[in-house]
Amino acid sequence: MRTDPPTPHLSFTMELHVKLGAPMEIGAGPHGRRRIIPIEGGTFEGPGLRGTVLPGGADWQIIRPDGLSELDTRYALRTDDGALIYIQNAGMRHAAPEIVEAGRTGLLVPPDDPNALAEAVGSLLDEPERGQAFGAAAVERARSEFSVARMADRTLEVYDRALRRS
Repeated sequence: MRTDPPTPHLSFTMELHVKLGAPMEIGAGPHGRRRIIPIEGGTFEGPGLRGTVLPGGADWQIIRPDGLSELDTRYALRTDDGALIYIQNAGMRHAAPEIVEAGRTGLLVPPDDPNALAEAVGSLLDEPERGQAFGAAAVERARSEFSVARMADRTLEVYDRALRRS
C-alpha cells in the first residue's frame, strides 16, 4: 500500500530584498565551474522582524557538468534593534529541460543571470496561482515521464545499446 509523505509545515519568517553583484567566474575545477555571486546589501521584513542585509555575503556555486548546481549561500542580517543574524543556506539546483517545460511546469532562467532568477521568482510571488498550476503540471509530468516502470525501461534501453556496441 502506497502512502504519500506528509506535507511539510512551513511558516513565513521574512521577505528579503537583496542586491546582488555581478557573478565572478572563478573557472573550471575538478567538480565543475565555480562562481561567486556577491551579496551587496538589501533589506528584510517579517512578523516582528526587520532590518538590513549586510554587504559581504555571497552565493558560492559549483555548476557541475551534469547541469546540477551546488549552492552555498552565507550572509548576515542586522535587525533594526541591532541584533546580528548569520544565515547559511546550502542546496542543489537543477532544472533540466527534460524536467522543466518552460511556461508549463516552471520557468527556465539562465544559470548565470541572478536578475532573471529574481524576476522569475517575483513573477511567481505576484501570481501564486500560476506557481500552483506549474506545480500541478510538474507532478503530472513526473508521474507519467519518470515513473519507476518508465525509468526501468529506459535503463534497459541504455544497457541494450551498450551491449550492441561491445
